Amino acid sequence: ALTLDGRPIALTPLDHVLGFPPGAGDLRTLRLQVLYTSGTLGRAGETARLAFQDGNFADRIGWMEVVAAGTIRTWSAAGVPAPASGDAIALRRAGAGIERFVEPRFGAGGRLPKGAKSARDGGLSEAASGDLAVAAVTSWSRTRAFQQTTCAVPVGGAAPTDASVRGLSHPDAYPISFVTLRRLRAVRPIVAAFLKYLTGPGATTSFRQRGMLLVKETWTAVPDPYAEPPPDPEP
Repeated sequence: ALTLDGRPIALTPLDHVLGFPPGAGDLRTLRLQVLYTSGTLGRAGETARLAFQDGNFADRIGWMEVVAAGTIRTWSAAGVPAPASGDAIALRRAGAGIERFVEPRFGAGGRLPKGAKSARDGGLSEAASGDLAVAAVTSWSRTRAFQQTTCAVPVGGAAPTDASVRGLSHPDAYPISFVTLRRLRAVRPIVAAFLKYLTGPGATTSFRQRGMLLVKETWTAVPDPYAEPPPDPEP
């Protein structure tokens, strides 16, 4: 259910995918992906509280991820005067750009969005140099160094402090990038899968390609550099 300032908003399903991908230790998991859309939620410049609650499979142990994607791509649509360089928002995400992977922050995935560019500082140096079209999505710790030359807007309205980051009380202080099922109360399935790989042909081939030998294999004979040379043949 989606609400805007407590008022319900109708959601229309566009697509869904239901699968049972293998989990850690060959555990069977359920993965449901549903894509919804809604009408216009408000006008540019307005402030409202948006809330979403999902009751699907509430009795199951696991985790849920909700990603909200907007359609605003211009500064004028966001209620901001368009800069001289153009109205299009130049989106920057923090990351090295290798295989289009960027830092997953604020519910956004780790894939670089279409039309965006990656930068190690999330685009802060570009914005600080005077490019008013840049919208940098990055960590608050990076932003602190550019507070005098950029306009920093905390997501959610509450900026982190040294105390909230140190005490892990701010929700975005340390984004979660790895999740395990709660029913895995021991690491035995993970250890079993790791040992299965180490003792399998894949690991053996990888070791041999790197010049490594397993304990069970025979070491290649190496000539003794201090051995007596063979006698010269008789005439």
